[in-house]
Amino acid sequence: MKPKIKICGIKDIKNAKVVIDNNADYLGLNFIQESKRYINERKSESLVKEIKNYILKKNSKIKLAGLFANENYDHINKFSELLDIDIIQLCGNEDITYIKKITKPVIKQIHIKETHNFSEILRYVEKYFSVSRLIILDCYSKYSKGGTGEKFNWEKYKSIIEMDDILVAGGLSPNNIGNLMDNFSPWGLDVSSGVETVGEKDAIKITEFIKIANS
Repeated sequence: MKPKIKICGIKDIKNAKVVIDNNADYLGLNFIQESKRYINERKSESLVKEIKNYILKKNSKIKLAGLFANENYDHINKFSELLDIDIIQLCGNEDITYIKKITKPVIKQIHIKETHNFSEILRYVEKYFSVSRLIILDCYSKYSKGGTGEKFNWEKYKSIIEMDDILVAGGLSPNNIGNLMDNFSPWGLDVSSGVETVGEKDAIKITEFIKIANS
């Protein structure tokens, strides 16, 4: 079965079209202010309108994900409704009570530290699945909420990676995605920095990544 694919950190319509044309399942827009992929609210309204028009034109089923971290939930709900975002990705320290207040479906990102063990991560996964549609497993960084290009230990968490509704993130690229697909059976993949060149999205890398993942 082909994995679900999410391309994250899209900032312009040119690369959004590449993601849509290559039949990715999710397109991520970053609304975390400290991120280098941050899109301010004024720009995001016009960008989302362009993306939605292109989705309609191509009859695509892709979903738009909005990334937030420790943001006021009322703001998330109003903003995501205004922009017609399909699903909310929470990248911070949001707890169960907080997540229940989000009106759109939720993707919860779990940051895996080297000191974590399998049982701890499994408990997090089971806990967050009670209030989330999807879960992303990513490598922890004290400097960033994601997009660091660092991978976690796939072998250590193999059986969790292969669970339904879980996306693997962290350090994925066209260079290693074949290894992940050959040795594991991930339900989904989430990539950002791995399809960039000098900090900007690279259409060739996006296309190559999706092609290899689906082969």
